[in-house]
Amino acid sequence: NTGVWFPAADTLAASTAGTERMRIASNGNVGIGTSAPGGTSTARQLTLFGSVGSQITMTTTGGFNANIGTNGSFGYFEVTGAYPIALYTNNAERMRIDSSGNVGLGTSSPLAKLSVHSGNIGIDGGGSAQQFYGRAGNVAGTNTTGGVLSVLGQSPNAIANLSTPPYDGSNFVGASGLMVRGFSEAGQYRGSLEFFTKTASTANATS
Repeated sequence: NTGVWFPAADTLAASTAGTERMRIASNGNVGIGTSAPGGTSTARQLTLFGSVGSQITMTTTGGFNANIGTNGSFGYFEVTGAYPIALYTNNAERMRIDSSGNVGLGTSSPLAKLSVHSGNIGIDGGGSAQQFYGRAGNVAGTNTTGGVLSVLGQSPNAIANLSTPPYDGSNFVGASGLMVRGFSEAGQYRGSLEFFTKTASTANATS
């Protein structure tokens, strides 16, 4: 019931409890849970099959696990515990997802949902119109409840605390910036565009 056998010419299989568990095909491809691993003679492939999902787990003695798999509905790559995920190319880190879900490009310490360091952000529509928009939200101290898009310039607030809104209820907190407001409950700021350049007074606004 348990052993290694040869189900076909130049093919090796291993079984436990009377069931085949692994097969190495004649072309070198390997299957676990399947007797017909995918791949070709030039592109080697490891195929894992499970009726409800499959997973490869990489672990260390400290209990750190990194998993690649599928649960039958989607594929996933995960790290268990409060650890980040880093992606490398050419021996250098290019992207990191920290344990809170923030994503950094060019930085290993992202301060927001998306932090881009020493680079530009481009939107290429291939000739068609593109949109960059803020969804329904609220700016502290105002009744703005429609689409809100805020762009902050460099300031202590913008660098150290991205969770603080650019408007604190009486002052705009930022050295410079741009705020685009959409619909509001009372009708103010409907489709308005505001520019602010100082922190100790109300906005220098153009609506």
